[in-house]
Amino acid sequence: MAQARGREPSYRLRRGWMPPAELFCGLDRVARGKPPFSKTRPEDMPHFIVDCSQEILRQHSEEAILARLHRAVNSTGLFEESDIKVRIHPFRIHAAGGAREDFIHVFSYIMQGRTVEQRADLSKRVVGELAGMFPAVHRIAMNVMEFEKATYFNRDML
Repeated sequence: MAQARGREPSYRLRRGWMPPAELFCGLDRVARGKPPFSKTRPEDMPHFIVDCSQEILRQHSEEAILARLHRAVNSTGLFEESDIKVRIHPFRIHAAGGAREDFIHVFSYIMQGRTVEQRADLSKRVVGELAGMFPAVHRIAMNVMEFEKATYFNRDML
């Protein structure tokens, strides 16, 4: 395998191939003179994307919503606080149930490996936090989708 721009060769990905365990704990990075990952498990890369009607931002600022969701997710103890990523996509034009009704839906993406009970608790805590913030909004929901370990890759893993 040819080296690119003075780099050591990286691991080649192919169907059915699983990277060595040291890739997931950062030992290969230490061997190459780079700092290890902040965590020893790649499961801790959660993303929480909030789709909502723009009108809810009149009740609470984006910053307040982000902070409360971050706290609710962190309270589960499933992730390192510094790994939690939350963002908001407000929609000016929307329909829910055939009408222009306010809504909040959280799409979460986490690395596989959590139990059904852990994922359900995560959803319940986030929806509970949002319901407390927005008591008049009846359409509040969340779903948890999982990244597949075998196909997930990010820049820090180079």
